[in-house]
Amino acid sequence: SRVLSGTRFCSTACKATSVDRQCALCGSPFKALLCEIADGHGKFCSRRCGAIGHKPPVAPIISADGTTRIPLHARDGSIRAYAIIDAADAAWGGQWRWSFMNGYAGRNDHSGERKRVILLHRELLGLPRVSDGREGAHIDRVKLNCRRSNLRIVTRAGNTQNHPAHGGASQHRGVSWHKANRKWVAQVSINGERQYLGSFSSETEAAEVARVARARLMPFATD
Repeated sequence: SRVLSGTRFCSTACKATSVDRQCALCGSPFKALLCEIADGHGKFCSRRCGAIGHKPPVAPIISADGTTRIPLHARDGSIRAYAIIDAADAAWGGQWRWSFMNGYAGRNDHSGERKRVILLHRELLGLPRVSDGREGAHIDRVKLNCRRSNLRIVTRAGNTQNHPAHGGASQHRGVSWHKANRKWVAQVSINGERQYLGSFSSETEAAEVARVARARLMPFATD
């Protein structure tokens, strides 16, 4: 029988003919048997890496509009969602099996001592896998829209400038209802500090004042 490297040998002679290999998944060195290599095995250092590595990536779906859909898998192996990338990135993105991770597209990297999560949008932006303080942001706030035109590198403070409205009495960002004065209040929040912009009888007027202030003071805001 043929089993994963390091468990048992098919013969005494085979045990003496093991060779140095590098795991195809995590990159760790290990001993593989010549008979396993001849049979097309001996690619992974452990059963765990073998179980992960033998799951082939599902081919991306290239659309006529110049975009590509990358399947994102749930833990049970089913396709949970799709990430959108540019068609020019289809061959690159199709090398790996991607998963749906807290709303983002990501995959597990086993090449180091610890398992690390790699996010698709950070890879496309060329950000380091170890955080250096910079963040990858989706301009339209859609976490699975990973087209390059929709991605940008920002700081944490810059990223918070594009947060959506948090709900409340008004549907407009930066506008709230002051019950005591019965007025609409316009404000912006910069680096965690709120700046009062005035009170207005009209909700739309307050919304426009808040929008103009964001355009002037918050360059990463999109609304």
